[in-house]
Amino acid sequence: MPLIDTDRRTVVAAGALVAGALLATAGRSAHAQAALPPKLSTHALDTYSGKQAAGIRIDLYQIDGEQRKLLKSVRANEEGRVTENLLEGPTLKVARYELVFYVAEYYKRMGVPQSNPEFLDVVPLRIAIWDDKQRYHVPLYFSPWGYMTYRGS
Repeated sequence: MPLIDTDRRTVVAAGALVAGALLATAGRSAHAQAALPPKLSTHALDTYSGKQAAGIRIDLYQIDGEQRKLLKSVRANEEGRVTENLLEGPTLKVARYELVFYVAEYYKRMGVPQSNPEFLDVVPLRIAIWDDKQRYHVPLYFSPWGYMTYRGS
């Protein structure tokens, strides 16, 4: 019997890579941030199938109190990324925003069985832009039963 379980080693290595990637983006200095143009961007990964969420619909709203104003409606490309920045330069303002990911619609199009009604219909992420000179990247990792996000750059 081998001393090292290679399957477990692979899982641990994969987890370490993900953790390293998260720490690398979270650890960028304010100085490094200032050298890059400010923007808001996103991408979506389907953890149920282990693929990029190609074609998922994403709406961006600006929030003002209880009011929401639709700023943009986009679809992710084959890599699960939105090819254009959601906000950039002068359109990136200090404010509250909401990203709405249409998860149930995506899984229906993909032919993935879901509960009726769907456990997750849409995933709304309310975020704040507090410095209009920084970069904000808000990815969504999701399945029919849960999701995770973080602030990247």
